Amino acid sequence: PIARNQLLYLDFGLIADVPLQVRDGLVCAVMYIIQRRWGRVASLFNRLMLLPDWVLEDQETMRRFTADLEVAADAALDFGSGADTAEPRVPQLRFAALLEQLALLAPRYEF
Repeated sequence: PIARNQLLYLDFGLIADVPLQVRDGLVCAVMYIIQRRWGRVASLFNRLMLLPDWVLEDQETMRRFTADLEVAADAALDFGSGADTAEPRVPQLRFAALLEQLALLAPRYEF
């Protein structure tokens, strides 16, 4: 059994080889999403090989991206009742909303 407050990462390797930096970034992203630290999530998009350098290098673009990411998370993630409490929760994913949000963000930031 998994102890409380532990994160388990399973890599079945069924789709592709994922570089170590991306695997590490995914683990960090999951933790930051649970904590709703959208600035930290946004800063990982380069490590995850999802964003070009120009997005992270320009402070105004990065600020807009972080705000857009939070809007996307609000649409795609459901933290359940009591979501404003200090206790971190693993959100439920609304997959259709996630796809919609990615379709809006991808051309804007050149994913």
